[in-house]
Order: sequence, then C-alpha cells, then structure tokens
Amino acid sequence: MASVIEAIRSVLRPGIFEESTLVLREADPSSRCPPITLNRRGKALMIRPDMVSVSGMSPVDRIFPLFDINTPGICQLCDYLIFFSPQNQVSSEGSDLFVLLFELKSGGAKGSVRQLRNGKLLADYVIAVAQLHGGGVPWPKVQYRGVTFAPDAPRPRIVARHPEALDWGQDSRIPHLHVYSCRPRPSHDLEQFCL
Repeated sequence: MASVIEAIRSVLRPGIFEESTLVLREADPSSRCPPITLNRRGKALMIRPDMVSVSGMSPVDRIFPLFDINTPGICQLCDYLIFFSPQNQVSSEGSDLFVLLFELKSGGAKGSVRQLRNGKLLADYVIAVAQLHGGGVPWPKVQYRGVTFAPDAPRPRIVARHPEALDWGQDSRIPHLHVYSCRPRPSHDLEQFCL
C-alpha cells in the first residue's frame, strides 16, 4: 500500500517538490539567513511555492490566481512546506504526518506568523486533494508546526522536563498551528520539530 507521502506526491505537478536533499535557501541574494540543510529519518516531501513556474505571470499571480492581491496579507506565504512522516514518531493511531512550514528572514521574525498561517491553508488544500485523489491511503493524524529562521531571533528557552523539545507557541488565529522562531544553524534535524 502507498504511503501518505506517496499519495501527496501523486497529486503534485512534477518538478515543484524535492525529496532527496532538503536545503532551505532564501531567494534574496542579500539575505542574512544562510542555507539550512534539514536532516531526517523518514519520508519527506518539500514544496517551495514561489518556484512554481508559469510563464507570463508574476510569482504572486501564480500562487494566488483566485484572490484580490490588493487585500492586505492575502498574498503572504511561507517559503517552504514540508510533509514529513518520521520513522520513530508513532502514536496509538499509527504514524503521524507532520506538516512543517518554514519561513526564512534576514533580520527578526516579525510578520512571519501571517506567512505561516497562509502556508497552513495551502498545506490543508494539498492534503485534501491527496485524500480525494491519492489512492485511498488511510490518513494519520496531521500535526502542524510553523518555524521561522531569523538571525535576530531570541535564543531558545529550555523546556525543563524535555531539554531537546522546543517551546512551541499556539497560534491565536489558526487552531492546531504551533509556531516557533529560532536562529538558523547550518543544519537541523526535522525530528527536532516533531517533539
């Protein structure tokens, strides 16, 4: 039987996702946020929405063809969406699917939550299409994490009982979206964002 990641892959346009080496890069060449390699144990699929190519259209028109782009906040979107099924994260219902939303910033994390929120909405749509057209795969519980990498982000607080766990905040407007800001390192383990 196909996996959830395979079901998502089956409904996506070829060339807009990456599965082998996962590296986050800021599109702006003057960015202060360095490239970040994401290590993992498990299946993952990464989408960079602003790389969807359609000739003759701006990036905003490509990603948001249905919406009035003059409406404040409607065209803000995070840099990366990663669908991740970790090998060692199994709940009583089976293996969870994590949707990891990443935004890279040159300075502080201000304003990134709006981008992560729209990223969650896009991820919800991808999942809904895969559930309908992806071959009848049983769907696990989906957990959402929004991470902003910013060189000027405050240093992380340590969670006393679980020092490897991150101190996630609950988004005030989108249920089930947990958000976190941290300083970028050359590499991060995806599993770290699933605790």
